[in-house]
Amino acid sequence: MVGLATDENQQVVELSKEESLHATRPYATRHVTPDAYFEGSKWDDDLEVWLGRINIQERIQEITERADATDEFIDKWELDATNSSHYSSGHAFVANVSLDAMDAEALVALEQLMRIGGNLVIPMDQHDVFTMSDTKSSEIYVVESYRGGIGIVRKMYERWIEILEQGMRIAERCKCRAGCPYCIYPPRRSEDMDKGKGLILGMRLLSVAEKPPTHILEGMDWVRA
Repeated sequence: MVGLATDENQQVVELSKEESLHATRPYATRHVTPDAYFEGSKWDDDLEVWLGRINIQERIQEITERADATDEFIDKWELDATNSSHYSSGHAFVANVSLDAMDAEALVALEQLMRIGGNLVIPMDQHDVFTMSDTKSSEIYVVESYRGGIGIVRKMYERWIEILEQGMRIAERCKCRAGCPYCIYPPRRSEDMDKGKGLILGMRLLSVAEKPPTHILEGMDWVRA
C-alpha cells in the first residue's frame, strides 16, 4: 500500500506490506500467415502437412484483474495495439487437420503429442522449438526458435508419423484421464485439452497417412501426386 504525506519542504512516500488477493491475466490473440512453402503432402481434404516459413503476430489486447479465490471480475485495461503487438517469423512444420468431428480439445492435445514425440525422436533441446495450434484454421505449428532455422523442423516434417506415434505411446502409458504434467500437459498453458480425444485424432491421422498422399506441393500450389 502506498501513502503520500506532504509538508512545506518535502513529499514522503510511505510504504506498507499488504498481501494481494487479486491476480492479473492477459488476453492475447495470435495471427499466423504463411511466408514461404518449401515442400508438402496432402491427403485429399483430410490432412495436409507442409514445411515452410511463417509470420506470427501476437497481441495482448487487454489485461483483466480477478479475485484469486472466486475468479470474480474486478477490473480491465485495454492496451494500444502499437505498444502491445509482437512480430516474429520462423521455419515451421505445419499440419492442417480437416477431419470431421475434430474439436478444439482434440487439436490442442494433438499439438502436445507432437511436441512430446518430437523431443524424443529428434536430437534437440526442449527450447529449440515451440508449438502452437489454431482451432479456427484447424492447424498445429512446430516452429524453430532460431531465425532462419537449423533443420529441426525439416526432420520433424520427414518423420512426423514416427513422432506422433511416440507421443501417443507416452500419453497411453500415463494413467491420467485428460492429460497431466507427467505425460503431455505443458507448463504455463491454459487451453482446454483432452488426451483421449487427442489419441483418437492421432489414430485417425495415422490411418489417413497409411495411404500415399493424393497431392504434393509445387511452389504455392497443390498438384496431383
